[in-house]
Amino acid sequence: MYRTLIYTIAFTGMRPGEAVALKYEDVDLEKKVIHINKTVYAKKSIRGDFELTLWQHPLHGY
Repeated sequence: MYRTLIYTIAFTGMRPGEAVALKYEDVDLEKKVIHINKTVYAKKSIRGDFELTLWQHPLHGY
């Protein structure tokens, strides 16, 4: 599984957070297209620790 993730990042140029946020419906195997419309990133909280946040592009679906 990790090999597929690493190859996808390497051969498409997408960022790791974008690859981790992918869902099955984002991949169109017939058209050979991956729709990148969200990302996961670590955000520092007020307490000083980090939390993972999902950010979805506001133009998703257009």
